[in-house]
Amino acid sequence: MSHPSATDTKGKLRMLYRFLTVTETLVCYLAFAVGTLALIVDIFGREFLGNGIFGAQRVAVYAMAVAGMMGFSYVITNGGHLRPSIVDKLFPERLHPAMARFADLLSAAMCAGLTYASAVFVASTFRIGERDMSLPFNIWTVQTVLVAAFGYATLKFLIFFFEPSLRPVEQGEAL
Repeated sequence: MSHPSATDTKGKLRMLYRFLTVTETLVCYLAFAVGTLALIVDIFGREFLGNGIFGAQRVAVYAMAVAGMMGFSYVITNGGHLRPSIVDKLFPERLHPAMARFADLLSAAMCAGLTYASAVFVASTFRIGERDMSLPFNIWTVQTVLVAAFGYATLKFLIFFFEPSLRPVEQGEAL
């Protein structure tokens, strides 16, 4: 029986990372487009029909919330989350790669905790059957973006831990 090679594992991690990146990007852009369109429709209604379009503002708020939450994971893909760099100055440069891997593992653990907490929160909203006050849908359907965003972030940080070459270059200045 043969064991998968390191290149097979790296390839699978790269494919998973690509899948996460593509799906989160689609969700972010689609949610942003829906929110923007809802606001345009509402403004059109106010300006040309004399009344806003029922529910358009609420749809825009939910869509922007989805885009914002998935944006948390999206920014990780683009190396945009800043991190404190004071620790970099306390340790020799030769230890920085190991510290970066440890930071990825710690970030994955924190995001996993947030994923779990989000799942508990969404499950409780599902159980009580909470609905939007003006639109006919269950709130948990929008709240699931919390689980997705933190779950995606968890997976990305684990991917970076196991395959540091996939980690993006950090953007901006570290604190």
